[in-house]
Amino acid sequence: VNYYRHIPSRIVVVPLPVLNNDADGVILRDRRGSVMDSVRYASNWGNRSNASLERKEISAPSNNPNNWASSLDIEFSTPGRLNSVTPKEQDLTIASLKADNEFFRSGESVAINAVVRNQGQNPSTQFTITFSVDTDSNNIPDRIFSSRTISNQINPADSIVVTSDLLTNIVKRTLISVTIHYPSDNDTLNNYFESFIESVYPHFFSLITVVMY
Repeated sequence: VNYYRHIPSRIVVVPLPVLNNDADGVILRDRRGSVMDSVRYASNWGNRSNASLERKEISAPSNNPNNWASSLDIEFSTPGRLNSVTPKEQDLTIASLKADNEFFRSGESVAINAVVRNQGQNPSTQFTITFSVDTDSNNIPDRIFSSRTISNQINPADSIVVTSDLLTNIVKRTLISVTIHYPSDNDTLNNYFESFIESVYPHFFSLITVVMY
């Protein structure tokens, strides 16, 4: 339980056997012993190492392998929350984060591109995205250097690129983060992403230009 950042539902501890990774079955019974639900799974139902199996649709059959998939959550499971593989009405996520010029020199200014993808079932409405930078090299982005409010609608399965203001004087490997602020989002745990950027070479460098005979 301590592994998870947040479990919003009530936690009930009950004695359960250890489930096998290759194949096993689970039966859920009510207090009278009647079967409420059951599933027999196999290892080929998932495709992500160390991730829990999650059910996609509660209305679809329990024993349909296509109704299960490996968790996409950053914690590899979603106890007490909506399953990460369950289709959501509103769900924006960060697909990638990188410098707009991947070959910038040390000391140059660079903008950051964030790819925002709509994983939801409905078009997105207005949202805000903020870019932050780690200013004291403790691997925690602590200063917001750019903010963008996006009014353009993003259709389901589509993406857009959001570009930050210029980040000045990058002289070393620097941690950058981006956060989506979208009140309608049904899954806010995928609204944050971070990545390092680093110059390709410093201002002063040496190259072999001639080989003398």
